Amino acid sequence: EHLDYDLALKQAQDLGFAETDPTLDVGGFDPKYKLTIIAAHAFGLFLNPDTIFNLGIQNLSKHDIQYAREKDYKIKLVPHVSKVNEATVTLFVMPQFVKRSHPLYNVDNEYNGVIVEAAFSEKQFFSGKGAGGYPTGSAVLSDISALTYGYKYEYKKHLQHIEVNSTNNIEVEVYLRYTDKEILKKLPFESISEKFTAKDFKYVIGFVRLENLLDQVETLRQSEAFLVSTGNFQAITADNSETRRQAVEEMEVL
Repeated sequence: EHLDYDLALKQAQDLGFAETDPTLDVGGFDPKYKLTIIAAHAFGLFLNPDTIFNLGIQNLSKHDIQYAREKDYKIKLVPHVSKVNEATVTLFVMPQFVKRSHPLYNVDNEYNGVIVEAAFSEKQFFSGKGAGGYPTGSAVLSDISALTYGYKYEYKKHLQHIEVNSTNNIEVEVYLRYTDKEILKKLPFESISEKFTAKDFKYVIGFVRLENLLDQVETLRQSEAFLVSTGNFQAITADNSETRRQAVEEMEVL
């Protein structure tokens, strides 16, 4: 609480919650790899991780923290997989604004949280320690035990031969804080609901295509920009996409 990013990361490393090289964690790579495993179990879908968009929290600034605090949000790095329709799912990993009413709001420090929504059991929330000596040691011991006794996972959904595909052809609502407006040319918004411009702080909120985010992921990582999901996404429809794009183009350059 009330720490800048670098100091908070250093404390996490000192406590054993973050690696000496924290790239896999804070860059959203480790959550992405876990997401591919979840996709295999939940949907029988085996994916190349490179096809999944992941962006981390390494560009987080005091402006982003202040914005979230004013809205009573927390910023969490959230992997997401869900159905677009009965035959298609979408997957991505990025920071997300989490409201106080959200189950992940109070998942802090070394704790992880998982939300599962099933056909008949509705939403379920699971939480537990995901870092530190004892939790990590327990997981390693469990893997060794499973290997010793020849235990293997069964991919039931895959064996059912249910035809499910993944797509990046959706629109995600994001907050984009930036310094160089050139990034807006590389990452066009389909619609904009809010914008703000100051001398040292600019942001825009609106819908962008996930496939465009994946195309520009290296630009986002290497820039000083910070991108956060609002938690909203929608399928792209031909009826409104062009109309909304024209409306955005008519707005002044930010």
